[in-house]
Amino acid sequence: MKSISVCVVAAAFVFAAGCASSPEPGAVAANEKDPERIICRNEAKVGSRLPKRDCKSAREWDEIAAKNLEDRRNMQRGAIGPSEAGAAPGN
Repeated sequence: MKSISVCVVAAAFVFAAGCASSPEPGAVAANEKDPERIICRNEAKVGSRLPKRDCKSAREWDEIAAKNLEDRRNMQRGAIGPSEAGAAPGN
């Protein structure tokens, strides 16, 4: 019984410390707009149950998203022909 109460008290201190150290709201917003901040994402890999952690700057993630959007739009418009889509030679 004593170990449970010790755990509860310890958890309360950890929670209180986390709440006390939160930054100012303006500081968080300014940091979120920094294009050089590092963002890590867990990406699912085919053939593996474990995701791979991929870290890039916010600018790099934005460039990847823009390229993916452009590729998707080109495919929807039919702008990519068989040679660009990876068709076998001679087709």
